[in-house]
Amino acid sequence: MIEFPKNTQGGIFMSVLREQMIRDMNLKGLSQKTIQSYVRYIVDYARYYKTPPDKLGPNEIKEYLSYLISQRKLSNELLEDVIVP
Repeated sequence: MIEFPKNTQGGIFMSVLREQMIRDMNLKGLSQKTIQSYVRYIVDYARYYKTPPDKLGPNEIKEYLSYLISQRKLSNELLEDVIVP
């Protein structure tokens, strides 16, 4: 079973969106480890903006990827993991 971060009120952070995302990734046949990684990336993305990911758009994605490369020194290999095919 995948453990997910809790929000400050003790509830599951962005649970409806997460459930939809997990369902879609399961339908694609992704491994539980891959699903857990992708969910963690989305949680980090939402925390960076302090906004639910469904309220963010292409410009925020580009800005966040730029942040990952320049500030967190994410390698191209890891960056490819962040971008879901």
